[in-house]
Amino acid sequence: MVLEPAHTAFKRWPVLIQEPPAVVAPLVHCIVRQLSSGMQRPMTPPKPHVTRLFESLIGEVLLDSEAVAEANDEFTRSEPVQRAVHRMRQVFNRQPPRTIRLGELAAITGVSPQHLTRLFQSTFGMTPMRMLGLMRLQVALALLSQSALSLNAITERCGFESPFYFSRCFTKHFGNAPSIIRKALMKGKPAPKMPLPLDLMPRIYW
Repeated sequence: MVLEPAHTAFKRWPVLIQEPPAVVAPLVHCIVRQLSSGMQRPMTPPKPHVTRLFESLIGEVLLDSEAVAEANDEFTRSEPVQRAVHRMRQVFNRQPPRTIRLGELAAITGVSPQHLTRLFQSTFGMTPMRMLGLMRLQVALALLSQSALSLNAITERCGFESPFYFSRCFTKHFGNAPSIIRKALMKGKPAPKMPLPLDLMPRIYW
C-alpha cells in the first residue's frame, strides 16, 4: 500500500471516533463552559487548569487514540523527523525563540542536512526551515486572535527580525496585514486557515 504524505492526508480530517470514552463529553462540556464564560476579544490567557484539561483531552482522546492511529497510519513519522520537530518546538517555546539552523537539526537527528530535508519533504511537503517559518506565523495568528499583545510584542515572541519583516511575511502568507486580520477577528470573522497541523503547533502563551 502506498501511503500519502501527512500534508495531503490531513485534508481528510476531522476523524470521527464512533465510540469515544464516556469521560469525553463531560470534559468537552466543561472546557466549553470555562472558555465561553469570559469570551471577549482580545481574549485573556486561559487559566492553567483549563489548559491542562484541554491538553489532556487532546492527548489522551484524539492524538493517542487507537481509532485515529489505525485510520491514519500515514501520519507515522520517522525518528529523525520526530526528533527534529521536537527540537524545533523546544527552541520556539523559549522567550524569545532563538535561531536554529538546519545543520543543528541534522546533528540532533543523526542524519545529514540533505537527508533530513528529504525526510521533511516526503512527510510534510516542505523543508525544515519552511516549517519553522510557518510555526512562527501560526503562533502569530493565534496571538493576534487571543491576546492584546502589540505587533511589536508578537514580533519578538515569534522570533521575527523586525515588525516590518513580520508584517511582510504574514501578509504574503495570509493575504492581509496583521492589523487587518486582527480587526476582522475582533468583529467575529473566521480566522484564516492555520498553515500547519495542530499537533505541530508550539505552545501558545503570553
